[in-house]
Amino acid sequence: MKRFVSIDFLRGFAILGMIALHVFIVTFNTDIFVDAVQGHGDAWLIVVAAVIMYFSSFAGLFVAVSAFGNVASMQKQFERLQGKPDAYKIVRKNQVMRGLVVILFSLLITLILWPYIFNPIAEGIAGELTWQQYVDSWANGTIAAEWVVDLYFVDVITFLGLATTIIALIYTELLRRGKNVAEIRHTLGIITVILFVATPFVLTAIRAVPFMNWPDPHHWAGRTFFENLGAWLLSLVGGVNQAIFPWFGMTLIGTMMGLDLLDKPVTKDFTKKWYKIGWLMFAIGFAVQIGVLIVASALDDPAKTIFENGFGTFFGFSGPSSGYMLFSGGGEVLIMTLFLELVEGKNKAMQFARRTVVFRRSGLIAMSLYALHALSYVPVLLLEYAFGLHPDQREEQLWQSLLIITICVAIWILVSWAWEKVKFKGSLEWVAAKLLGKMSRREHAADKLDPKEALYDIQPLGQPELK
Repeated sequence: MKRFVSIDFLRGFAILGMIALHVFIVTFNTDIFVDAVQGHGDAWLIVVAAVIMYFSSFAGLFVAVSAFGNVASMQKQFERLQGKPDAYKIVRKNQVMRGLVVILFSLLITLILWPYIFNPIAEGIAGELTWQQYVDSWANGTIAAEWVVDLYFVDVITFLGLATTIIALIYTELLRRGKNVAEIRHTLGIITVILFVATPFVLTAIRAVPFMNWPDPHHWAGRTFFENLGAWLLSLVGGVNQAIFPWFGMTLIGTMMGLDLLDKPVTKDFTKKWYKIGWLMFAIGFAVQIGVLIVASALDDPAKTIFENGFGTFFGFSGPSSGYMLFSGGGEVLIMTLFLELVEGKNKAMQFARRTVVFRRSGLIAMSLYALHALSYVPVLLLEYAFGLHPDQREEQLWQSLLIITICVAIWILVSWAWEKVKFKGSLEWVAAKLLGKMSRREHAADKLDPKEALYDIQPLGQPELK
Protein backbone atom coordinates (compact mmCIF):
# COMPACT_ATOMS: atom_id res chain seq x y z
CA MET A 1 0.00 0.00 0.00
CA LYS A 2 1.29 3.45 -0.92
CA ARG A 3 1.80 5.66 2.13
CA PHE A 4 3.52 8.81 3.33
CA VAL A 5 5.31 7.21 6.27
CA SER A 6 6.06 10.48 8.08
CA ILE A 7 2.40 11.54 7.91
CA ASP A 8 1.25 8.16 9.24
CA PHE A 9 3.75 8.52 12.09
CA LEU A 10 2.56 12.03 12.96
CA ARG A 11 -1.07 10.89 13.02
CA GLY A 12 -0.24 8.12 15.49
CA PHE A 13 2.04 10.35 17.53
CA ALA A 14 -0.71 12.98 17.71
CA ILE A 15 -3.35 10.57 19.08
CA LEU A 16 -0.98 9.10 21.68
CA GLY A 17 0.13 12.62 22.58
CA MET A 18 -3.51 13.61 23.03
CA ILE A 19 -4.02 10.71 25.43
CA ALA A 20 -0.90 11.71 27.36
CA LEU A 21 -2.06 15.32 27.54
CA HIS A 22 -5.52 14.42 28.83
CA VAL A 23 -4.02 12.19 31.53
CA PHE A 24 -1.63 15.00 32.47
CA ILE A 25 -4.52 17.46 32.80
CA VAL A 26 -6.45 15.18 35.19
CA THR A 27 -3.44 14.21 37.31
CA PHE A 28 -1.37 17.39 37.63
CA ASN A 29 -2.41 20.88 38.70
CA THR A 30 -1.81 22.59 35.36
CA ASP A 31 -3.05 25.89 36.82
CA ILE A 32 0.59 26.28 37.91
CA PHE A 33 1.55 26.63 34.24
CA VAL A 34 -1.34 28.98 33.44
CA ASP A 35 -0.35 31.24 36.34
CA ALA A 36 3.29 31.16 35.23
CA VAL A 37 2.46 32.24 31.68
CA GLN A 38 0.41 35.08 33.11
CA GLY A 39 3.53 36.31 34.93
CA HIS A 40 3.18 34.62 38.30
CA GLY A 41 6.36 32.60 38.76
CA ASP A 42 10.09 32.38 38.22
CA ALA A 43 11.53 33.03 34.77
CA TRP A 44 12.49 29.36 34.22
CA LEU A 45 8.95 28.22 35.09
CA ILE A 46 7.46 30.75 32.69
CA VAL A 47 9.63 29.39 29.85
CA VAL A 48 8.87 25.74 30.68
CA ALA A 49 5.16 26.47 31.03
CA ALA A 50 5.02 28.38 27.74
CA VAL A 51 6.76 25.53 25.87
CA ILE A 52 4.54 22.82 27.39
CA MET A 53 1.35 24.77 26.79
CA TYR A 54 2.38 25.63 23.24
CA PHE A 55 3.00 22.04 22.19
CA SER A 56 -0.07 20.85 24.11
CA SER A 57 -2.20 23.01 21.78
CA PHE A 58 -1.14 21.03 18.69
CA ALA A 59 -4.55 19.46 17.99
CA GLY A 60 -4.32 21.23 14.63
CA LEU A 61 -1.51 18.83 13.69
CA PHE A 62 -4.00 15.95 13.74
CA VAL A 63 -6.36 18.04 11.62
CA ALA A 64 -3.67 18.92 9.07
CA VAL A 65 -2.30 15.38 8.63
CA SER A 66 -5.85 14.06 8.20
CA ALA A 67 -6.51 16.62 5.48
CA PHE A 68 -3.14 15.79 3.86
CA GLY A 69 -4.17 12.16 3.36
CA ASN A 70 -7.78 12.91 2.50
CA VAL A 71 -7.02 15.13 -0.49
CA ALA A 72 -4.87 12.44 -2.07
CA SER A 73 -7.79 10.04 -1.73
CA MET A 74 -10.17 12.51 -3.40
CA GLN A 75 -7.85 13.32 -6.29
CA LYS A 76 -6.91 9.69 -6.98
CA GLN A 77 -10.55 8.66 -6.99
CA PHE A 78 -11.39 11.49 -9.41
CA GLU A 79 -8.55 10.46 -11.73
CA ARG A 80 -9.77 6.83 -11.74
CA LEU A 81 -13.25 8.02 -12.71
CA GLN A 82 -12.12 10.39 -15.46
CA GLY A 83 -14.15 9.85 -18.58
CA LYS A 84 -17.39 9.64 -16.63
CA PRO A 85 -19.46 12.83 -16.98
CA ASP A 86 -20.43 12.81 -13.29
CA ALA A 87 -17.03 11.83 -11.83
CA TYR A 88 -16.95 14.80 -9.48
CA LYS A 89 -20.43 13.87 -8.18
CA ILE A 90 -19.26 10.37 -7.25
CA VAL A 91 -16.25 11.78 -5.40
CA ARG A 92 -18.46 14.33 -3.65
CA LYS A 93 -20.97 11.68 -2.59
CA ASN A 94 -18.30 9.35 -1.19
CA GLN A 95 -16.48 12.11 0.72
CA VAL A 96 -19.64 13.69 2.12
CA MET A 97 -20.83 10.28 3.29
CA ARG A 98 -17.45 9.75 4.95
CA GLY A 99 -17.72 13.08 6.74
CA LEU A 100 -21.30 12.42 7.88
CA VAL A 101 -20.35 8.97 9.22
CA VAL A 102 -17.53 10.52 11.25
CA ILE A 103 -19.94 13.14 12.65
CA LEU A 104 -22.40 10.37 13.55
CA PHE A 105 -19.69 8.43 15.37
CA SER A 106 -18.60 11.58 17.17
CA LEU A 107 -22.13 12.23 18.40
CA LEU A 108 -22.44 8.63 19.57
CA ILE A 109 -19.17 9.01 21.50
CA THR A 110 -20.10 12.37 23.03
CA LEU A 111 -23.77 11.72 23.72
CA ILE A 112 -23.85 8.02 24.63
CA LEU A 113 -20.49 6.30 25.11
CA TRP A 114 -18.88 8.83 27.46
CA PRO A 115 -21.81 10.03 29.64
CA TYR A 116 -23.74 6.77 29.92
CA ILE A 117 -20.89 4.22 30.09
CA PHE A 118 -17.35 5.53 30.64
CA ASN A 119 -17.98 8.41 33.05
CA PRO A 120 -20.13 6.25 35.40
CA ILE A 121 -17.36 3.61 35.44
CA ALA A 122 -14.79 6.21 36.50
CA GLU A 123 -17.14 7.79 39.04
CA GLY A 124 -17.94 4.36 40.44
CA ILE A 125 -14.26 3.52 40.95
CA ALA A 126 -13.74 6.93 42.56
CA GLY A 127 -16.60 6.22 44.96
CA GLU A 128 -18.60 9.16 43.61
CA LEU A 129 -21.44 7.11 42.13
CA THR A 130 -23.27 4.04 43.39
CA TRP A 131 -25.25 1.64 41.24
CA GLN A 132 -28.50 2.96 42.68
CA GLN A 133 -27.49 6.56 41.93
CA TYR A 134 -26.66 5.51 38.36
CA VAL A 135 -30.09 3.93 37.96
CA ASP A 136 -31.75 7.00 39.50
CA SER A 137 -29.86 9.30 37.11
CA TRP A 138 -31.57 7.54 34.21
CA ALA A 139 -34.96 7.94 35.86
CA ASN A 140 -34.62 11.62 36.75
CA GLY A 141 -32.83 12.68 33.56
CA THR A 142 -29.57 13.79 35.22
CA ILE A 143 -27.37 11.98 32.70
CA ALA A 144 -29.38 13.36 29.79
CA ALA A 145 -28.78 16.87 31.14
CA GLU A 146 -25.03 16.17 31.25
CA TRP A 147 -24.79 15.08 27.63
CA VAL A 148 -26.76 18.09 26.46
CA VAL A 149 -23.99 20.19 28.02
CA ASP A 150 -21.29 18.20 26.19
CA LEU A 151 -23.08 18.78 22.90
CA TYR A 152 -21.99 22.43 22.85
CA PHE A 153 -18.27 21.66 23.14
CA VAL A 154 -17.04 20.79 19.64
CA ASP A 155 -14.47 18.00 19.85
CA VAL A 156 -11.80 17.20 17.29
CA ILE A 157 -13.64 14.19 15.80
CA THR A 158 -16.82 16.21 15.21
CA PHE A 159 -14.69 18.87 13.57
CA LEU A 160 -12.92 16.31 11.34
CA GLY A 161 -16.30 15.10 10.10
CA LEU A 162 -17.39 18.67 9.38
CA ALA A 163 -14.07 19.50 7.73
CA THR A 164 -14.19 16.39 5.53
CA THR A 165 -17.67 17.34 4.36
CA ILE A 166 -16.88 21.00 3.70
CA ILE A 167 -13.57 20.40 1.91
CA ALA A 168 -15.27 17.76 -0.26
CA LEU A 169 -17.92 20.27 -1.33
CA ILE A 170 -15.31 22.93 -2.13
CA TYR A 171 -12.90 20.57 -3.87
CA THR A 172 -15.47 18.83 -6.05
CA GLU A 173 -17.02 22.16 -7.02
CA LEU A 174 -13.60 23.26 -8.27
CA LEU A 175 -13.26 19.96 -10.13
CA ARG A 176 -16.68 20.54 -11.69
CA ARG A 177 -15.44 23.87 -12.97
CA GLY A 178 -12.50 22.17 -14.65
CA LYS A 179 -9.80 23.51 -12.34
CA ASN A 180 -6.44 21.71 -12.33
CA VAL A 181 -4.44 20.93 -9.19
CA ALA A 182 -2.42 24.17 -9.33
CA GLU A 183 -5.57 26.27 -9.73
CA ILE A 184 -7.30 24.41 -6.89
CA ARG A 185 -4.31 24.97 -4.63
CA HIS A 186 -4.30 28.69 -5.47
CA THR A 187 -8.04 28.99 -4.73
CA LEU A 188 -7.66 27.18 -1.41
CA GLY A 189 -4.86 29.57 -0.49
CA ILE A 190 -7.16 32.54 -1.06
CA ILE A 191 -9.91 30.89 1.02
CA THR A 192 -7.40 30.28 3.83
CA VAL A 193 -6.41 33.96 4.01
CA ILE A 194 -10.06 35.04 3.91
CA LEU A 195 -10.94 32.60 6.70
CA PHE A 196 -8.25 33.86 9.09
CA VAL A 197 -9.10 37.50 8.34
CA ALA A 198 -12.83 36.90 8.75
CA THR A 199 -12.58 34.80 11.93
CA PRO A 200 -12.51 37.69 14.48
CA PHE A 201 -15.61 39.24 12.93
CA VAL A 202 -17.46 35.92 12.66
CA LEU A 203 -16.66 35.07 16.29
CA THR A 204 -17.69 38.52 17.49
CA ALA A 205 -21.03 38.26 15.68
CA ILE A 206 -21.78 34.73 16.92
CA ARG A 207 -20.91 35.51 20.52
CA ALA A 208 -23.10 38.60 20.49
CA VAL A 209 -26.21 36.52 19.73
CA PRO A 210 -28.30 36.70 22.94
CA PHE A 211 -29.33 33.04 23.10
CA MET A 212 -25.69 31.88 22.77
CA ASN A 213 -25.26 32.78 26.47
CA TRP A 214 -21.59 33.41 25.74
CA PRO A 215 -19.17 32.35 27.21
CA ASP A 216 -21.43 29.51 28.40
CA PRO A 217 -23.32 28.25 25.33
CA HIS A 218 -23.95 24.96 27.15
CA HIS A 219 -26.40 26.69 29.52
CA TRP A 220 -29.33 25.28 27.61
CA ALA A 221 -32.03 25.52 30.27
CA GLY A 222 -34.44 28.40 29.66
CA ARG A 223 -33.93 28.44 25.90
CA THR A 224 -36.55 27.29 23.44
CA PHE A 225 -35.91 24.20 21.31
CA PHE A 226 -35.05 26.31 18.26
CA GLU A 227 -32.76 28.57 20.30
CA ASN A 228 -30.89 25.51 21.55
CA LEU A 229 -30.66 24.17 18.02
CA GLY A 230 -29.42 27.53 16.78
CA ALA A 231 -26.87 27.75 19.58
CA TRP A 232 -25.57 24.27 18.72
CA LEU A 233 -25.22 25.10 15.03
CA LEU A 234 -23.48 28.39 15.83
CA SER A 235 -21.16 26.49 18.21
CA LEU A 236 -20.05 24.36 15.28
CA VAL A 237 -19.24 27.50 13.31
CA GLY A 238 -17.57 29.57 16.01
CA GLY A 239 -17.97 28.12 19.46
CA VAL A 240 -15.79 26.45 22.08
CA ASN A 241 -12.80 24.23 21.17
CA GLN A 242 -12.53 23.00 17.56
CA ALA A 243 -15.05 25.15 15.68
CA ILE A 244 -14.93 25.79 11.92
CA PHE A 245 -13.67 29.33 12.50
CA PRO A 246 -10.68 29.25 12.66
CA TRP A 247 -9.86 25.50 12.76
CA PHE A 248 -10.85 24.90 9.14
CA GLY A 249 -7.75 26.91 8.28
CA MET A 250 -5.59 23.92 9.28
CA THR A 251 -7.71 21.66 7.07
CA LEU A 252 -7.05 23.97 4.12
CA ILE A 253 -3.31 24.13 4.89
CA GLY A 254 -3.02 20.33 5.21
CA THR A 255 -4.93 19.98 1.92
CA MET A 256 -2.57 22.38 0.14
CA MET A 257 0.48 20.52 1.45
CA GLY A 258 -1.01 17.28 0.17
CA LEU A 259 -1.69 18.80 -3.24
CA ASP A 260 1.94 19.95 -3.46
CA LEU A 261 3.05 16.31 -3.17
CA LEU A 262 0.53 14.56 -5.43
CA ASP A 263 2.68 12.13 -7.45
CA LYS A 264 5.71 14.24 -6.52
CA PRO A 265 8.73 13.74 -4.29
CA VAL A 266 9.64 15.86 -1.29
CA THR A 267 12.16 18.29 -2.78
CA LYS A 268 14.16 21.20 -1.42
CA ASP A 269 11.76 23.57 -3.20
CA PHE A 270 8.83 22.00 -1.31
CA THR A 271 10.50 22.17 2.10
CA LYS A 272 11.81 25.70 1.49
CA LYS A 273 8.32 26.88 0.57
CA TRP A 274 6.60 25.31 3.57
CA TYR A 275 9.29 26.31 6.05
CA LYS A 276 8.69 29.89 4.92
CA ILE A 277 4.93 29.50 5.28
CA GLY A 278 5.30 27.91 8.73
CA TRP A 279 7.61 30.63 10.04
CA LEU A 280 5.40 33.34 8.51
CA MET A 281 2.31 31.90 10.24
CA PHE A 282 4.20 31.64 13.53
CA ALA A 283 5.48 35.23 13.31
CA ILE A 284 2.11 36.72 12.28
CA GLY A 285 0.32 34.75 14.98
CA PHE A 286 2.78 35.86 17.66
CA ALA A 287 2.59 39.49 16.51
CA VAL A 288 -1.22 39.38 16.54
CA GLN A 289 -1.12 37.91 20.05
CA ILE A 290 1.05 40.80 21.24
CA GLY A 291 -1.23 43.29 19.49
CA VAL A 292 -4.29 41.73 21.12
CA LEU A 293 -2.64 42.02 24.53
CA ILE A 294 -1.80 45.70 24.00
CA VAL A 295 -5.25 46.64 22.70
CA ALA A 296 -7.12 44.62 25.34
CA SER A 297 -5.10 46.20 28.16
CA ALA A 298 -6.17 49.65 26.96
CA LEU A 299 -9.88 48.81 26.94
CA ASP A 300 -12.44 48.67 29.71
CA ASP A 301 -15.45 46.39 29.89
CA PRO A 302 -17.70 45.83 28.01
CA ALA A 303 -15.51 46.87 25.05
CA LYS A 304 -12.66 44.65 26.28
CA THR A 305 -14.92 41.59 26.49
CA ILE A 306 -16.36 42.20 23.01
CA PHE A 307 -12.84 42.62 21.60
CA GLU A 308 -11.53 39.45 23.23
CA ASN A 309 -14.59 37.49 22.08
CA GLY A 310 -13.47 38.06 18.49
CA PHE A 311 -9.68 38.38 18.68
CA GLY A 312 -8.99 36.06 21.59
CA THR A 313 -6.69 36.61 24.53
CA PHE A 314 -2.92 36.49 24.85
CA PHE A 315 -1.95 32.80 24.79
CA GLY A 316 -5.62 31.85 24.51
CA PHE A 317 -4.88 28.15 24.70
CA SER A 318 -8.26 26.85 23.56
CA GLY A 319 -7.30 28.23 20.15
CA PRO A 320 -10.57 29.76 18.91
CA SER A 321 -8.88 32.88 17.50
CA SER A 322 -6.95 33.67 14.35
CA GLY A 323 -3.90 34.86 16.28
CA TYR A 324 -3.39 31.74 18.32
CA MET A 325 -4.41 29.43 15.48
CA LEU A 326 -1.69 30.95 13.28
CA PHE A 327 0.76 30.89 16.18
CA SER A 328 0.25 27.19 16.92
CA GLY A 329 -0.48 26.29 13.27
CA GLY A 330 2.85 27.70 12.18
CA GLY A 331 4.60 25.28 14.52
CA GLU A 332 2.49 22.41 13.21
CA VAL A 333 3.42 23.23 9.61
CA LEU A 334 7.09 23.35 10.58
CA ILE A 335 6.83 19.94 12.29
CA MET A 336 5.13 18.38 9.26
CA THR A 337 7.68 19.87 6.87
CA LEU A 338 10.59 18.74 9.05
CA PHE A 339 9.42 15.12 9.15
CA LEU A 340 8.65 15.07 5.42
CA GLU A 341 12.17 16.38 4.77
CA LEU A 342 13.96 13.99 7.16
CA VAL A 343 12.01 10.88 6.14
CA GLU A 344 10.77 11.04 2.54
CA GLY A 345 13.12 13.81 1.43
CA LYS A 346 16.18 11.81 2.47
CA ASN A 347 14.93 8.43 1.18
CA LYS A 348 14.65 6.97 4.67
CA ALA A 349 10.98 6.03 4.61
CA MET A 350 11.47 2.25 4.80
CA GLN A 351 13.90 2.44 7.72
CA PHE A 352 11.65 4.93 9.49
CA ALA A 353 8.59 2.76 8.84
CA ARG A 354 10.20 -0.25 10.54
CA ARG A 355 11.09 1.83 13.59
CA THR A 356 7.74 3.53 14.03
CA VAL A 357 5.21 0.70 13.74
CA VAL A 358 4.00 1.40 17.28
CA PHE A 359 2.96 4.95 16.36
CA ARG A 360 1.66 4.18 12.86
CA ARG A 361 -0.44 1.32 14.23
CA SER A 362 -2.13 3.70 16.68
CA GLY A 363 -2.71 6.17 13.85
CA LEU A 364 -4.69 3.59 11.88
CA ILE A 365 -7.33 3.46 14.63
CA ALA A 366 -7.01 7.02 15.91
CA MET A 367 -10.78 7.57 16.04
CA SER A 368 -11.30 4.40 18.08
CA LEU A 369 -8.56 5.34 20.53
CA TYR A 370 -10.11 8.77 20.88
CA ALA A 371 -13.50 7.20 21.58
CA LEU A 372 -12.08 4.83 24.20
CA HIS A 373 -9.42 7.00 25.79
CA ALA A 374 -11.83 8.11 28.54
CA LEU A 375 -11.24 4.64 30.00
CA SER A 376 -7.78 5.93 30.96
CA TYR A 377 -9.53 7.22 34.07
CA VAL A 378 -9.68 3.62 35.33
CA PRO A 379 -5.88 3.08 35.62
CA VAL A 380 -5.51 6.73 36.71
CA LEU A 381 -7.86 6.26 39.64
CA LEU A 382 -6.36 2.89 40.59
CA LEU A 383 -2.86 4.38 40.58
CA GLU A 384 -4.06 7.35 42.64
CA TYR A 385 -5.34 4.89 45.24
CA ALA A 386 -1.99 3.09 45.10
CA PHE A 387 -0.18 6.37 45.78
CA GLY A 388 -2.52 7.13 48.66
CA LEU A 389 -4.00 10.17 46.91
CA HIS A 390 -7.56 11.41 46.89
CA PRO A 391 -9.11 10.42 43.53
CA ASP A 392 -9.68 13.05 40.88
CA GLN A 393 -8.12 15.89 42.90
CA ARG A 394 -4.92 16.49 40.85
CA GLU A 395 -2.72 15.96 43.91
CA GLU A 396 0.09 14.19 42.03
CA GLN A 397 3.64 15.43 42.08
CA LEU A 398 5.18 15.84 38.64
CA TRP A 399 7.04 12.49 38.76
CA GLN A 400 3.83 10.68 39.75
CA SER A 401 1.91 12.30 36.93
CA LEU A 402 4.60 11.37 34.39
CA LEU A 403 4.61 7.77 35.65
CA ILE A 404 0.83 7.52 35.32
CA ILE A 405 1.01 9.00 31.80
CA THR A 406 3.64 6.41 30.80
CA ILE A 407 1.53 3.54 32.11
CA CYS A 408 -1.67 4.78 30.42
CA VAL A 409 0.01 5.32 27.04
CA ALA A 410 1.63 1.88 27.31
CA ILE A 411 -1.81 0.34 27.92
CA TRP A 412 -3.21 1.91 24.74
CA ILE A 413 -0.16 0.80 22.76
CA LEU A 414 -0.86 -2.76 23.95
CA VAL A 415 -4.54 -2.37 23.05
CA SER A 416 -3.56 -1.29 19.53
CA TRP A 417 -1.13 -4.22 19.23
CA ALA A 418 -3.82 -6.70 20.32
CA TRP A 419 -6.37 -5.14 17.95
CA GLU A 420 -3.95 -5.56 15.07
CA LYS A 421 -4.07 -9.36 15.59
CA VAL A 422 -7.70 -9.37 14.45
CA LYS A 423 -7.12 -6.80 11.69
CA PHE A 424 -8.79 -4.06 13.76
CA LYS A 425 -12.21 -5.66 13.38
CA GLY A 426 -14.83 -3.93 15.50
CA SER A 427 -12.97 -0.62 15.53
CA LEU A 428 -14.84 2.52 14.50
CA GLU A 429 -12.59 2.72 11.44
CA TRP A 430 -13.53 -0.86 10.49
CA VAL A 431 -17.26 -0.16 11.00
CA ALA A 432 -16.99 3.06 8.99
CA ALA A 433 -15.18 1.28 6.16
CA LYS A 434 -17.85 -1.42 6.06
CA LEU A 435 -20.67 1.14 6.02
CA LEU A 436 -19.04 3.25 3.35
CA GLY A 437 -18.18 0.16 1.34
CA LYS A 438 -21.83 -0.88 1.23
CA MET A 439 -22.97 2.65 0.37
CA SER A 440 -20.48 2.95 -2.47
CA ARG A 441 -20.65 -0.74 -3.43
CA ARG A 442 -16.95 -1.28 -2.81
CA GLU A 443 -16.57 -4.75 -1.34
CA HIS A 444 -12.99 -4.31 -0.14
CA ALA A 445 -13.28 -0.89 1.49
CA ALA A 446 -11.91 -2.22 4.81
CA ASP A 447 -8.71 -3.54 3.19
CA LYS A 448 -6.93 -0.28 4.09
CA LEU A 449 -6.92 -1.55 7.69
CA ASP A 450 -5.11 -4.77 6.77
CA PRO A 451 -1.97 -4.55 8.98
CA LYS A 452 0.15 -6.38 6.42
CA GLU A 453 -0.68 -3.83 3.74
CA ALA A 454 -0.94 -0.68 5.87
CA LEU A 455 1.93 -1.25 8.30
CA TYR A 456 4.48 -3.63 6.83
CA ASP A 457 4.31 -4.14 3.05
CA ILE A 458 4.13 -0.43 2.29
CA GLN A 459 5.29 1.46 -0.76
CA PRO A 460 6.64 4.83 0.42
CA LEU A 461 5.39 7.92 -1.35
CA GLY A 462 7.23 11.20 -1.71
CA GLN A 463 10.77 9.86 -2.06
CA PRO A 464 12.97 11.28 -4.84
CA GLU A 465 14.38 8.75 -7.27
CA LEU A 466 17.94 7.72 -6.48
CA LYS A 467 20.42 8.56 -9.21
